Amino acid sequence: ILANIDVDHASSISATDGVITINTISATDDFEYSIDGGQTFGNSNSFSGLGAGTYEVMVQNESGTCTFLETVVIDVCDFTDLDITVTYPYSVLTTDGSIVIESLSGSESYLYSIDGGQNFVASGTFLNLPVGEYNIVVVDESSECIFEFERLLVASGIVEVAEEAIDGITIKVYPNPTSNQFNIEVESSGDGTEPLQIVVLDRLGRVLETGSIPQGGNRKTISLTGYAPGTYFVKCSTQAFEKNFKVIKI
Repeated sequence: ILANIDVDHASSISATDGVITINTISATDDFEYSIDGGQTFGNSNSFSGLGAGTYEVMVQNESGTCTFLETVVIDVCDFTDLDITVTYPYSVLTTDGSIVIESLSGSESYLYSIDGGQNFVASGTFLNLPVGEYNIVVVDESSECIFEFERLLVASGIVEVAEEAIDGITIKVYPNPTSNQFNIEVESSGDGTEPLQIVVLDRLGRVLETGSIPQGGNRKTISLTGYAPGTYFVKCSTQAFEKNFKVIKI
């Protein structure tokens, strides 16, 4: 019998939330499973409600003529929470961003990576970072407990995005990036500008907000309250033209 064993470790020394799952590699499924060295067997290949400790995993067929035996350990995975502080670079040209990861579990034995686990260091403080996407991985020294998540560092300085359009019309979208609201401003060197229609879409092209700046108006404020950080698209159009902008919420 060949088998792979997956272990979910306990969250504390007193917790009983560990799990052992035994996946046999065989064309048949007439196996019995044990985690106490064969003292007791069951038909289920998953054992939950386990505390930290050593378990003697045993698998056998119904006749008992073919067996598998392996010792596995449920360790304590004491990740309770992480505190993550992000400082965004001021612009795409600067390297003054940072990511600081602090464990709230009270342990000092974690290793930290911001490149998807290719390189680990003992400190959770990463300084002098440019704009970019960082794949963060945190593990304990035995690599039994793993946290994985992503952080996008974007420029935090206010940047106006302007587009020259037909008949001397200028559209500005600012601040960008933004933490919540942004403005759409219309400037025209002529008279009688028709209303500007505004549509805000997410990365999948779904319409989130609509609005307009009426004839003679010059600015509208759009709120991204309730929407997750990320990239959004703003379509500004009249009957004569259409301009599209990219807005980043941090």
